Amino acid sequence: MPGRKKATERRALKRMPSATDWARLRRESAAGIEPDTKGRDDAEASDAAFARAMRRRRGERGPQVAPTKQAISIRLSRDVLGHFRSSGPGWQARIDAVLRKAARL
Repeated sequence: MPGRKKATERRALKRMPSATDWARLRRESAAGIEPDTKGRDDAEASDAAFARAMRRRRGERGPQVAPTKQAISIRLSRDVLGHFRSSGPGWQARIDAVLRKAARL
C-alpha cells in the first residue's frame, strides 16, 4: 500500500520539533531585517539560492539534451501490462528493451 508509507512519513514529520527560531524571525521581521539575506549582499544570496535550486535531487531527471524517445499511445493486454508493472519502477523502459530486442535493434 503505497499511500500508507507517505501517511506514516507525514505523521513522523509533524512530531518532529521545528529547528526554526521563530522568536528571532519575528524580531527581525519587526525590525525590517530580511532573515534570508542577513549578513550577505544580494548577489551572494541569490547565487546561493540559485545553486540550491539547480541541485538535482535523488530520482530527478537532468536536462534532456535531445529528445530520444517519442510519447505514443499503445493498447496492451492487461496481463502483459500487469507483468511489467509488477516488477516496479522502470517498467516502461523494460517494455522498450523487450521491443528493441524483438525488433533486433
